[in-house]
Amino acid sequence: MTTCRNCGNEIGEGMKFCPACGMAVTDQTDQEKKPSVCVNCGKEIPAGSNFCPHCGVPAAQPRETEDPRPSDSPAPRHRAVRRWIAVAVLALVVIAMGCLIGFQVDFQVGFNDATIKTLQTLLWFFILIIIPVFVLCLLFRARNRRKAHVDFVIKNSRALKRIREINARYCFADIPPFSESHTYDNETYYNMISCQDYLIYQLPFKQRLYLQQIAQAKHNKSKFEAYNGEVLGINDFGVFDEPMEKYNRERLCSIETDLFEQERKHPVTEFYVKVTLNCSRINGAIYTGKSEVFYAERICSLISRVNDKQGAFFNDKEIWDALCRVERGRVSNKMRFSIYKRDGYRCRMCGRSGLFHDLEIDHIKPVSKGGKSTYDNLQTLCKRCNQQKGNTYFG
Repeated sequence: MTTCRNCGNEIGEGMKFCPACGMAVTDQTDQEKKPSVCVNCGKEIPAGSNFCPHCGVPAAQPRETEDPRPSDSPAPRHRAVRRWIAVAVLALVVIAMGCLIGFQVDFQVGFNDATIKTLQTLLWFFILIIIPVFVLCLLFRARNRRKAHVDFVIKNSRALKRIREINARYCFADIPPFSESHTYDNETYYNMISCQDYLIYQLPFKQRLYLQQIAQAKHNKSKFEAYNGEVLGINDFGVFDEPMEKYNRERLCSIETDLFEQERKHPVTEFYVKVTLNCSRINGAIYTGKSEVFYAERICSLISRVNDKQGAFFNDKEIWDALCRVERGRVSNKMRFSIYKRDGYRCRMCGRSGLFHDLEIDHIKPVSKGGKSTYDNLQTLCKRCNQQKGNTYFG
């Protein structure tokens, strides 16, 4: 049996309220609570009572104060941060005072030259030593803070763990970029030869390599569709295995996004070859150029046309003309003057010597018959002998 602290009546065991006044059975600490006011009659309700003793209306329960911050919001900053801010403000104040003393002390009364020099020395000491040390400390602290965030994300991010598991199941072929380039010092050949002509000239030597890379790119593309589907299905961003009270959630999410993009694989799914042709002066300075990109479908079409031949004869005339143009263009101006010098600036057929515009470089075995632009297949002829020779070959 207990006694009601409000009216003094006895309360039976197991009862939570006094049958006479309705006051709740509370501990001794409830008497220290402040009394409340009835919302119906406006009279005072004793501390610990759940009902008004005058009108019987239930007392309004005190509402629990809610934290305005979300549960996953960053925790309040540590006191050290406030100390750093205070030090920064103090440093700015000292700088301002130092500048005031350093630049306006001459107008003050009561300072002698020794005092002025001492103050100026202290000012420069502060500017050259204290401020740089302070800035370095701030940078070092910011670096350590970011490193702590990065380490936390790497260790506890569920999204990163998921993408690492996916990366372990998918292996893509490494396809390096392919490019073909050449520089002509003869503008006539540069204007005559197109990027497609130069690629056609290279295909007989590199078609096997190109076809292998095209097959690997197609394989990468088929696997990447499944890989990308699994990666897009990851929805664990911002979820960490450990609580993050000491860390800033916004910074953690930003670091997680950057690390996720670094972990994500971006394989080459489309093969292409970039052909670049340049034109230079005799001293090697490039003054113009052109380029074109050829993708897998177009490369396969050109390869099939290049392989369409009977023995050494190409059935596609456009392919053959392109090969001949590029082969003739291999005779550079430097190579031309080297042949002139080797032959003594004379025609190899008639022995005539003359100016450079009367002499020409001729293929001993014509390009149309499979001749190459090599030193042993080139000779100096005058214009008349070159026209008489034509594409004949005295093998």
